[in-house]
Amino acid sequence: MARTKWRRSAEWTAHLRQALGAPGGEDRIGVRVVAVNDQGRERLQYIDPGDYRCPRLAAELADEWVEYVDATGLSASASRDYVRAVDLVCAAMDAASEDSAALSLESVDLMPLLARWERTLPAAYGEGSRQPGMAASGVRTLIVRRDDHPERRVDESLARFARGMTLTGWGECTERDEFSRADKQALVKAAWSSVHALEKRLAEGPAGGHRQSGGQQGEGEDGQADPLPGQRRVPVGCGGG
Repeated sequence: MARTKWRRSAEWTAHLRQALGAPGGEDRIGVRVVAVNDQGRERLQYIDPGDYRCPRLAAELADEWVEYVDATGLSASASRDYVRAVDLVCAAMDAASEDSAALSLESVDLMPLLARWERTLPAAYGEGSRQPGMAASGVRTLIVRRDDHPERRVDESLARFARGMTLTGWGECTERDEFSRADKQALVKAAWSSVHALEKRLAEGPAGGHRQSGGQQGEGEDGQADPLPGQRRVPVGCGGG
């Protein structure tokens, strides 16, 4: 409780600012901090390796996160996803390993622990959630980034694992009706074409209606009534058109 209270204090914010831009390295267990843009406001985000019983692993992942944010200019929300991913995996490694203090990205026994974590991660979320996939992918991204630097040691089997497909699904965002997006676009186009044609005939009056070949006013070529605006409801899925 006292630790939580301190982290809400002005002293904690000052501590984070002092740590901002500090060099990383596996021998440094201090807090890692980035400053991100949150809709025009600066936000400080941090990962504290001292929060975990696997501080070396947390420090290595946190260093990659700091460099990645600085290099890409990630938004506050995107950066926060990586913070959450590191927190999830380090908490899981604390619980899964009998010697979590010895864990690092060089550890030969880390890969099977990560594989088990990825497979069991969806159980903590609702069906179709994208959070497990985002967390697993975030951790893999940081591992691959570290492996891309020859001077930073990563276990070979772990590096190969990180470059493969995640064992956690990405959730779903699929159309929930029988219409494809192309079908919906065609329906909308056809509906508005009929609306414009009807408006034109109404503007011409009865005489214009009698000029229609084989049909009465308000009917199409096949004798069916033209749809009025709003008569045909186009289903909308969860994705954009």
